Amino acid sequence: MRLRRRPIALLLAVLLGAMGAWGPAGQADAATCTGDPASDAALPDCGMLLAEGVTTLTWERPSSQVALVFARFADAGGLSPGHGAIEVWTQHPRSGQWQVWGPEARRGVPSFRVLEHGQTYWFVTTQEVAWSFGVPPASYLADTQVVSLYGHPGVPFMGALGRYSAADAADEAQRVAALYDEANGERGAVGALHLIVGVAQAGPGDGTYLGRMSLPAVQVYVDETRRRGMLLFLDIQVGWADPLVEVRRYESLLRLAHVHVALDPEFATRSEGVAPGQAIGSLTATEINGVQDYLAGISTAEHIPPKMLVVHQFRDDMIVAPQDIAAVEGVDLVIDMDGFGPPFQKRWGYDRYAHGAYAEYAAFKLFYDWDRPLLSVQEVLSLSPGPPDYVIYQ
Repeated sequence: MRLRRRPIALLLAVLLGAMGAWGPAGQADAATCTGDPASDAALPDCGMLLAEGVTTLTWERPSSQVALVFARFADAGGLSPGHGAIEVWTQHPRSGQWQVWGPEARRGVPSFRVLEHGQTYWFVTTQEVAWSFGVPPASYLADTQVVSLYGHPGVPFMGALGRYSAADAADEAQRVAALYDEANGERGAVGALHLIVGVAQAGPGDGTYLGRMSLPAVQVYVDETRRRGMLLFLDIQVGWADPLVEVRRYESLLRLAHVHVALDPEFATRSEGVAPGQAIGSLTATEINGVQDYLAGISTAEHIPPKMLVVHQFRDDMIVAPQDIAAVEGVDLVIDMDGFGPPFQKRWGYDRYAHGAYAEYAAFKLFYDWDRPLLSVQEVLSLSPGPPDYVIYQ
């Protein structure tokens, strides 16, 4: 059943007339919530029942992303939040302009994505829906360090992964991860493959300067890592492409809990007007936030741990307006210190980028052929101001 389209002016009139339809949303001890929509809807602190039509509430819980707050729902008609069945409206607290989360946002109405503490919202639906606020699954990085082998199949110059078959690359990644697991105490470590699926090209090709691995070719690495309990990162070098469009190509794989994303601004050179490799490229905070929002939606829909989004950086200008990067629930943003060179340079970059104010988690890349000398496991774990959450070997 789809939400009936109605003129925006009429909809706003309905909304304005619906004030007071529902009381404030409290905050519960997560331990009291069941995660079951039908059960939690009876507990105001754990969920709620949206009646058909318009439901009004004041959000008294901590500010949270809309798509993640209502991570679980149940109804008889197969309603799907954000895909035509449920919309959430609010007025901007300063301008008074109406904003929407849901389908109307795609029809030119300004959108929003965060339920702000103390703000009033109107939920519009076509039939009764039970919601559970639920408890988000824990991050992989909460108590585990990730250690990966990076590269593109059959091209050793691009990274160590290219020297191996999928199975042998997984063997090598697990071998190195075991060294960290032994050295880093209680935290533990898990092996991963960091696979370049979108390769920057010197020629324009389809206009994106990007070559892409086919889904069947990527599937080999998906299956290998899933079978072994490892993680897989799909790395996109962007070129002149839209990063969100490129990430969406792999949606069927990203719905698996162990598959994550990396973006490489170095080769995103459209703003420079030159082919990748002729200049160091950049991504904007807006582009990064767009990918984060998309990945958060997948984490919510699949009820899986937060997706990791790795962004490589070794120069200030590789991320435009990093202060505008949002902290998005359902996504672990990892900034990777991607430069090679002597240890003092790498340590400086690690502190500046991987531990920048916009970085939720820190990554550190090591280059087998270009770092002189290559830092040892213990030296990596001794990095200041703290050991990396994600270690990448290229």
